[in-house]
Amino acid sequence: MSDSLWYWSPLMYAGYAAAAPLFGARMLSSDKYRIGLSQRLTFYPSGLQDKLAQKPNLWLHAVSVGELQAARGMLSTLSEAFPQANLAVSTVTNTGQSLARQLDDVDAPFYLPLDLYPLCRRAVRMVNPAALIIMETELWPNLIRAATDEGVPVFLINARLSDKSFGNYLRARVLFQPLLNRLQGILAQSDEDARRFILLGANQERVASAGNVKFEVSIPEDGANERTHWRSLFQIEDDELLLIAGSTFDGEEALLAQTVRAMRNKGIPIRLVIAPRHVERTPSIEQELTSTQTKPVLRSKIIESQPMNPEAPILLDTIGELGRAYAAADVVFVGKSICSRGGQNPIEPAAWSKPVVFGPNMQNFRDAAAMLLREGGARQVSDARQLTSVLCELCQSEDIRNEMGERARQVVKTNRGALQRTFDVIAPVIESRLTEEKQP
Repeated sequence: MSDSLWYWSPLMYAGYAAAAPLFGARMLSSDKYRIGLSQRLTFYPSGLQDKLAQKPNLWLHAVSVGELQAARGMLSTLSEAFPQANLAVSTVTNTGQSLARQLDDVDAPFYLPLDLYPLCRRAVRMVNPAALIIMETELWPNLIRAATDEGVPVFLINARLSDKSFGNYLRARVLFQPLLNRLQGILAQSDEDARRFILLGANQERVASAGNVKFEVSIPEDGANERTHWRSLFQIEDDELLLIAGSTFDGEEALLAQTVRAMRNKGIPIRLVIAPRHVERTPSIEQELTSTQTKPVLRSKIIESQPMNPEAPILLDTIGELGRAYAAADVVFVGKSICSRGGQNPIEPAAWSKPVVFGPNMQNFRDAAAMLLREGGARQVSDARQLTSVLCELCQSEDIRNEMGERARQVVKTNRGALQRTFDVIAPVIESRLTEEKQP
């Protein structure tokens, strides 16, 4: 097919038309799907447009909270290296947008438009970026097409391809090869990810294995104050242990609550904090846990002077706090891994020197998970029974917890450097583009 990528327009129109009844019904029933709709249709507020018109812009796209958290080091680096430019950050999810508006390095947060060519072209012309940097593998065809049609270099950074995604893309290789070859560069998380992009038809000279920028998470040298703060907030006594379950998915919350209840019945003084991957699920999680055991406590409603039931799980229903709350944990369970969903980020708790436990499904973080397992910083369980067994073992031995935590932290330290390698590739292109804009 031609490099014009014209065929993506009818494909995306057909896709949105097919999905319209479902999303229309969801918009009627939930504010979640109505928030930001005007921006998705490129009706952007005048204040945003004025901001973008003041200086040159660098555009970074991160679909949601996880990707945006991973991009924070890059945002800080770009802000320091190119103070003459605004940092415009687009997201898809409402939670991602909320976090973008909280970050000091973000000058212009906005919602990504629907991937229809006229809308993408309008957004590209409004931002007029010196470069478009896309976190991970957000291959929005018409966005990439519109940007490159306007001469904007597009980079895919921290790029990865899960087994499932790779298989799907490979079957549609004839569609994606021209799209990948529009990219200025693909900075992959691993050699295997780089190999997969090349097999999909990406230009080998534009693909590099840079490492995972999620290893650039700030490693605290002294987390004692942070630990004291969160344990005080959660009312964890000195003789109690805290399990934090991060980025959990449907079905895992009830399982973890039942596991902790069984452990407490055995005399293990363990408490539970659950941080769901999608905070908007909080009401349904609260209802599910209430129907099976003690009503959970919402972090947003904690009053430090009001005692909590130690048997009640705490739901972290806030955005952007999980990374710091890990300081209070004695053991961390990484969610989305018991269910067949590919797992979530084990690197943040590892940076806090926490022993990490996850289920059998860690395809989304296969390299990080493999390194943690190989170096003894993590345990992998196959089912609920093994999860209980491993948690009991860890809770009964402080020495094992400490050794695993130190090994996990060392994995993070050893694998830092992806941010600098990625920046070294994209910075010369950005510098050249910004210089061109200065010339009359």
